[in-house]
Amino acid sequence: MAYVYLISSLVFAFLSNLSVKLARGYTRPIPTISAFVSYALCLTCLTLSVNYFEVGFVYAVWSGVTVVSTAVIGILFFQETYNKLKIMSILMIIAGVVLLHMETG
Repeated sequence: MAYVYLISSLVFAFLSNLSVKLARGYTRPIPTISAFVSYALCLTCLTLSVNYFEVGFVYAVWSGVTVVSTAVIGILFFQETYNKLKIMSILMIIAGVVLLHMETG
């Protein structure tokens, strides 16, 4: 159940960040509502996952995966800029999350 909470939190974090982009400054009602609901569900699942994992691990995974997924979606679907430095930074975040997971494993 622990991983279900953590993965659910990651999915809701990603959906909330996507909804914020689609809300266009809270001018579009459906994405705006989705952003608030997704953030609430994200934080609920995140709070529940901390009961099973070390808090440092949970927040490192949560923040790393959320940043990476949001950056990749921005590049792929919103034509946001990317360069070697941005790609290397994303890969370093992924490496850090993997290494931290291996250490706490």
